[in-house]
Amino acid sequence: MAGNSSSGRRPVPAAIHLLRGNPSKKNFNDLLSGEVPWSDVATLPQCPGHLDEVARQRWEEISGDLHSLGLLGRLDRDELAVYCQAYSDVVRYRQKIVEEEARHSTGHVLITKNGFQQISAWKTLEKQAIEMMRSAGNSFGMNPAARSKPKASQQQGQLFENEQQQVANKYF
Repeated sequence: MAGNSSSGRRPVPAAIHLLRGNPSKKNFNDLLSGEVPWSDVATLPQCPGHLDEVARQRWEEISGDLHSLGLLGRLDRDELAVYCQAYSDVVRYRQKIVEEEARHSTGHVLITKNGFQQISAWKTLEKQAIEMMRSAGNSFGMNPAARSKPKASQQQGQLFENEQQQVANKYF
Protein backbone atom coordinates (compact mmCIF):
# COMPACT_ATOMS: atom_id res chain seq x y z
CA MET A 1 0.00 0.00 0.00
CA ALA A 2 1.52 3.29 -1.08
CA GLY A 3 1.44 6.50 0.93
CA ASN A 4 0.55 7.00 4.54
CA SER A 5 -2.41 8.15 6.59
CA SER A 6 -2.02 11.76 5.46
CA SER A 7 -1.69 11.09 1.73
CA GLY A 8 -4.50 11.80 -0.69
CA ARG A 9 -7.13 14.50 -0.64
CA ARG A 10 -8.17 16.06 2.61
CA PRO A 11 -11.72 15.23 3.68
CA VAL A 12 -14.29 17.87 2.81
CA PRO A 13 -16.13 19.34 5.83
CA ALA A 14 -19.74 18.20 6.10
CA ALA A 15 -21.15 21.70 5.64
CA ILE A 16 -19.32 22.16 2.34
CA HIS A 17 -20.20 18.63 1.26
CA LEU A 18 -23.88 19.40 1.82
CA LEU A 19 -23.60 22.78 0.06
CA ARG A 20 -22.40 20.91 -3.02
CA GLY A 21 -25.48 18.70 -2.91
CA ASN A 22 -23.87 15.50 -1.56
CA PRO A 23 -22.61 14.27 -4.97
CA SER A 24 -21.06 11.13 -3.48
CA LYS A 25 -24.35 10.20 -1.77
CA LYS A 26 -22.63 9.62 1.57
CA ASN A 27 -24.77 8.88 4.59
CA PHE A 28 -25.70 12.11 6.39
CA ASN A 29 -24.73 10.71 9.80
CA ASP A 30 -21.34 9.61 8.44
CA LEU A 31 -20.78 13.14 7.17
CA LEU A 32 -21.50 14.64 10.56
CA SER A 33 -19.42 12.17 12.56
CA GLY A 34 -16.43 14.02 13.95
CA GLU A 35 -17.84 17.45 13.12
CA VAL A 36 -17.97 20.06 15.86
CA PRO A 37 -21.33 21.84 15.98
CA TRP A 38 -21.03 25.59 15.37
CA SER A 39 -22.93 26.32 18.59
CA ASP A 40 -20.11 24.69 20.60
CA VAL A 41 -17.50 27.15 19.36
CA ALA A 42 -19.67 30.11 18.36
CA THR A 43 -18.65 32.49 21.14
CA LEU A 44 -16.81 35.63 20.05
CA PRO A 45 -13.21 35.26 21.26
CA GLN A 46 -11.50 37.93 23.35
CA CYS A 47 -8.59 39.88 21.90
CA PRO A 48 -5.29 38.32 23.06
CA GLY A 49 -3.31 40.45 25.50
CA HIS A 50 -0.01 40.11 23.63
CA LEU A 51 -1.19 42.12 20.61
CA ASP A 52 0.10 45.68 20.28
CA GLU A 53 -2.21 48.71 20.03
CA VAL A 54 -2.55 48.77 16.23
CA ALA A 55 -3.28 45.02 16.17
CA ARG A 56 -5.91 45.42 18.89
CA GLN A 57 -7.61 48.18 16.92
CA ARG A 58 -7.67 45.93 13.86
CA TRP A 59 -9.10 43.10 15.99
CA GLU A 60 -11.93 45.37 17.18
CA GLU A 61 -12.63 46.53 13.61
CA ILE A 62 -13.09 43.10 12.06
CA SER A 63 -13.82 40.49 14.75
CA GLY A 64 -17.51 41.39 15.09
CA ASP A 65 -18.11 41.23 11.35
CA LEU A 66 -16.30 37.91 10.99
CA HIS A 67 -18.25 36.45 13.92
CA SER A 68 -21.61 37.60 12.56
CA LEU A 69 -20.76 35.95 9.23
CA GLY A 70 -20.03 32.67 11.02
CA LEU A 71 -16.32 32.79 10.14
CA LEU A 72 -14.91 33.45 13.62
CA GLY A 73 -15.35 31.31 16.68
CA ARG A 74 -13.42 30.41 19.80
CA LEU A 75 -11.05 28.10 17.93
CA ASP A 76 -10.10 30.78 15.39
CA ARG A 77 -8.66 33.23 17.92
CA ASP A 78 -5.00 32.49 17.23
CA GLU A 79 -5.37 32.69 13.45
CA LEU A 80 -7.04 36.10 13.70
CA ALA A 81 -4.32 37.21 16.14
CA VAL A 82 -1.68 36.28 13.54
CA TYR A 83 -3.56 38.33 10.94
CA CYS A 84 -3.93 41.37 13.22
CA GLN A 85 -0.28 41.33 14.34
CA ALA A 86 0.88 41.00 10.73
CA TYR A 87 -1.33 43.99 9.87
CA SER A 88 0.31 45.96 12.67
CA ASP A 89 3.75 44.96 11.41
CA VAL A 90 2.90 46.14 7.88
CA VAL A 91 1.82 49.53 9.25
CA ARG A 92 5.00 49.86 11.35
CA TYR A 93 7.32 48.81 8.50
CA ARG A 94 5.59 51.19 6.09
CA GLN A 95 6.22 54.06 8.52
CA LYS A 96 9.91 53.10 8.71
CA ILE A 97 10.14 52.99 4.91
CA VAL A 98 8.63 56.48 4.63
CA GLU A 99 11.10 57.79 7.24
CA GLU A 100 14.00 56.13 5.43
CA GLU A 101 12.95 57.58 2.08
CA ALA A 102 12.77 61.06 3.62
CA ARG A 103 16.36 60.72 4.89
CA HIS A 104 17.97 59.05 1.87
CA SER A 105 15.56 59.79 -1.00
CA THR A 106 16.77 56.64 -2.77
CA GLY A 107 13.47 54.80 -2.66
CA HIS A 108 13.48 51.19 -1.51
CA VAL A 109 17.03 50.60 -2.72
CA LEU A 110 20.01 51.39 -0.50
CA ILE A 111 23.66 51.62 -1.47
CA THR A 112 25.98 49.47 0.66
CA LYS A 113 29.46 50.53 1.81
CA ASN A 114 30.91 48.59 -1.13
CA GLY A 115 28.72 50.46 -3.61
CA PHE A 116 26.25 47.65 -4.26
CA GLN A 117 22.52 48.21 -4.40
CA GLN A 118 20.42 46.42 -1.80
CA ILE A 119 16.70 46.41 -1.10
CA SER A 120 15.85 48.06 2.20
CA ALA A 121 15.53 45.67 5.16
CA TRP A 122 12.27 47.40 6.07
CA LYS A 123 10.88 46.66 2.61
CA THR A 124 11.85 42.99 2.96
CA LEU A 125 10.20 42.78 6.40
CA GLU A 126 7.10 44.52 5.05
CA LYS A 127 6.85 42.01 2.21
CA GLN A 128 7.08 39.08 4.66
CA ALA A 129 4.41 40.62 6.91
CA ILE A 130 2.12 41.15 3.91
CA GLU A 131 2.50 37.49 2.94
CA MET A 132 1.71 36.40 6.52
CA MET A 133 -1.29 38.72 6.57
CA ARG A 134 -2.49 37.38 3.22
CA SER A 135 -2.07 33.77 4.34
CA ALA A 136 -3.95 34.25 7.62
CA GLY A 137 -6.58 36.42 5.92
CA ASN A 138 -7.42 33.64 3.47
CA SER A 139 -8.76 31.62 6.40
CA PHE A 140 -11.42 34.28 6.91
CA GLY A 141 -12.20 35.11 3.28
CA MET A 142 -10.45 38.48 3.36
CA ASN A 143 -9.80 38.63 -0.37
CA PRO A 144 -12.03 38.04 -3.41
CA ALA A 145 -10.50 34.67 -4.28
CA ALA A 146 -10.99 33.32 -0.76
CA ARG A 147 -14.58 34.63 -0.67
CA SER A 148 -15.48 32.81 -3.88
CA LYS A 149 -14.90 29.41 -2.26
CA PRO A 150 -17.90 27.79 -0.54
CA LYS A 151 -17.93 28.39 3.19
CA ALA A 152 -19.58 26.80 6.15
CA SER A 153 -21.99 29.17 7.81
CA GLN A 154 -24.50 29.09 10.56
CA GLN A 155 -27.47 27.00 9.62
CA GLN A 156 -30.71 28.91 9.42
CA GLY A 157 -33.44 27.57 11.64
CA GLN A 158 -36.74 26.59 10.10
CA LEU A 159 -39.78 28.70 10.81
CA PHE A 160 -42.18 25.76 10.69
CA GLU A 161 -41.75 22.08 11.44
CA ASN A 162 -41.05 20.12 8.30
CA GLU A 163 -42.03 16.46 8.63
CA GLN A 164 -40.48 15.56 5.30
CA GLN A 165 -37.16 17.01 6.42
CA GLN A 166 -37.28 15.03 9.67
CA VAL A 167 -37.94 11.81 7.76
CA ALA A 168 -35.19 12.62 5.26
CA ASN A 169 -32.72 13.25 8.09
CA LYS A 170 -33.23 9.67 9.26
CA TYR A 171 -32.02 8.28 5.96
CA PHE A 172 -29.73 10.88 4.41
